[in-house]
Amino acid sequence: MKNTLLLKIIAVVIVLIGVGFGIYKSITKEKDLVFEATIKDVVSRDNKYTILVEKKDKDNVIEYEFEIDNKTKIIYENKEVTLDKLKANQQVSITAEDVMMPSEPAKLANVKKIVILKD
Repeated sequence: MKNTLLLKIIAVVIVLIGVGFGIYKSITKEKDLVFEATIKDVVSRDNKYTILVEKKDKDNVIEYEFEIDNKTKIIYENKEVTLDKLKANQQVSITAEDVMMPSEPAKLANVKKIVILKD
């Protein structure tokens, strides 16, 4: 009888740990950073594209730099387009992981999507 009760308690504890871990993962899931900015420069070097953008807030101007890889989607007029559509002074919406490397300008990690708002 004591062994059966002990097994039931262990099973309940394991289930509670699993449920708690699931709740923890859903709460702490990384969220994407989405913001609008103006492209300041597009640099192509050795088949790598580096983009410098400027985001203006009420009181601040923040520059971000990032590289585009083959996973980055570039959208213009609801269609996926190629890198050559990106140029200086375009208004864009950037979707990236909310991870920045400390530098000047700030470097964005894993830019997932660029939507060209104004050409």
